[in-house]
Amino acid sequence: MTAETRPDVIIDTSAAAAVRTPPGLRVFGAVYTLVYTFGVIAYIAVSVYYDAFDHRSQGESFLLAAAWVLPFPIVAHLLHFVLYRSSRQRRQATARRTATQIVAEATRAGYPPLDARQVERMLLAEDNGPAPFTGTGKEPHQSLRRWDLPTDDPSFVVTAIRGGTPESIRLSAASSSNRSHDAAAAHRARSGVRLLGAYRSDLTAVSVSSRLGGLPTVPDGFDWPTCAEHHEPMQFTAQLEHEGSLILVFICQADPGSCPSWDPDAGSNAAVVVGGRDLHPAGRPASPSGTAVLTGEPWLLGVHQAAADDYYDALAEARSDGVSVAGQWGGNPAWIQNDETPGGYRFVAMLDEDPLGVNFGGGSAYVFADGHGHAKVLTQT
Repeated sequence: MTAETRPDVIIDTSAAAAVRTPPGLRVFGAVYTLVYTFGVIAYIAVSVYYDAFDHRSQGESFLLAAAWVLPFPIVAHLLHFVLYRSSRQRRQATARRTATQIVAEATRAGYPPLDARQVERMLLAEDNGPAPFTGTGKEPHQSLRRWDLPTDDPSFVVTAIRGGTPESIRLSAASSSNRSHDAAAAHRARSGVRLLGAYRSDLTAVSVSSRLGGLPTVPDGFDWPTCAEHHEPMQFTAQLEHEGSLILVFICQADPGSCPSWDPDAGSNAAVVVGGRDLHPAGRPASPSGTAVLTGEPWLLGVHQAAADDYYDALAEARSDGVSVAGQWGGNPAWIQNDETPGGYRFVAMLDEDPLGVNFGGGSAYVFADGHGHAKVLTQT
């Protein structure tokens, strides 16, 4: 199964951008910091004065110090409320009008109806969370301005990317279809490199979505792969949706570099294909090294279509668009060394170390499938 796309929709959201952050809101963060810092210092100083020099009891000194100091943060909060919180209804009304316009434009373009409340939330949000890495881990921190918006059709995915001055939003969508694999591959070859974009979402993702980290989605009776060298559970790295199934990627991290995780057949890594309807999150395995499950929230994965035909050019292009790149999806893999495609297998994805922070020895992991329920993974540095 591949993707049948709808035309992208570009909508002006400058009105919502103008009211997103009330003027002076960030300034008031600094005001609060100063008020509370000096308030604590003043509270201590006044209470010490009454206790040591005015010979009051400790309880009375504390109460008198509070009477002197508390009015200042109270006044700061009242000013904040009067000056900025009163504009909340205006902000919400503007965002609601823009959200209604977005839903209407998307519907006219053939998209399933969007959830207007989620669109409104997106318009009022500054961003979708921090992107601590942008491909190499050496780039400056960037904010994510990419959202996956729910529709009333669960098989249809709508991606919203916000940006530009004046601000606009680009909607793109895809649903499942029955185009042949060869036709889709030819289309991708003409359209440039497809990258894996990683992002956080405050919306609940389905358990079978592609992601980095977390716990894999597995069938009953699933056995967590164990490293043949260290005899303990490998680290769950990624879950990839592929041709109606999930490919679960595991790579040993018990003592990185001491076992041959670069070899797809040495037993130090595993790519497991699972499917069916009765899938559920796996239980956390006992891991003496504590490396089987990565800490922190998982990153969801989406496909970012770049115009460039070279992976590294596409990477630079995506970073400039604010995309946190996790690797490559399909096409011809960007090998670090020689081509090591296993015989009879087809390239699925390349995974970089960032943004999840896994250890591939400074390189990348390459995932392959044979189309008959088998998959392999190898690493190159």
